[in-house]
Amino acid sequence: MYVFKKYAHIKQQKGGVMMTPLTTLEVEHLRHLIGGDGMIVKKLNSYAESCSNPTLKTLLENDANAASQAQQTLLSFLG
Repeated sequence: MYVFKKYAHIKQQKGGVMMTPLTTLEVEHLRHLIGGDGMIVKKLNSYAESCSNPTLKTLLENDANAASQAQQTLLSFLG
C-alpha cells in the first residue's frame, strides 16, 4: 500500500497544533515530493487501465487514490 510521510515542523500550542513557517529547503523538498506523487498517480492509473485482473486493477486504483490524497495533503503545506 502507498505510504507517505509529512515533512514539516510542528510545535504544540495551547488548544491545538501550530505550523511554523517552512524554510526554502523544506519548500523545495515538498515540491519534489508533490511531483513524485503526481508521477506515481499517473503510472498507477495507467497500469490499472491496462490491467485485466479485476483484483489487481482495484489495488492499483486504490493506491493511485492514496497517492493523490498524499499529494493533496502535501500541497496544503504550501498554501
